[in-house]
Amino acid sequence: AGLTHVYLSMSATNRDDYLKLVKPGIAGPDERAFVDAIKFGVEAKKMGLDVTLGFINLPNMCSSKVKDFAENLGFKYKLRDMEE
Repeated sequence: AGLTHVYLSMSATNRDDYLKLVKPGIAGPDERAFVDAIKFGVEAKKMGLDVTLGFINLPNMCSSKVKDFAENLGFKYKLRDMEE
């Protein structure tokens, strides 16, 4: 047993949208959060873990862009509806 899968809630396919949607950081915006999340996923994959990127199906979210973004990184992806 052990860790076999990492699910990263990305919410966006670029840094600017990520900062707007996720608002990472405590004392202020964490400008590196988007890149750091991707780096984490890449390293997890190198260690043999399954990596899935999660996205919320928002009105301006393009499913083909999400698919291309995830697959270009070698990750699976999940596009889900917003929970209320």
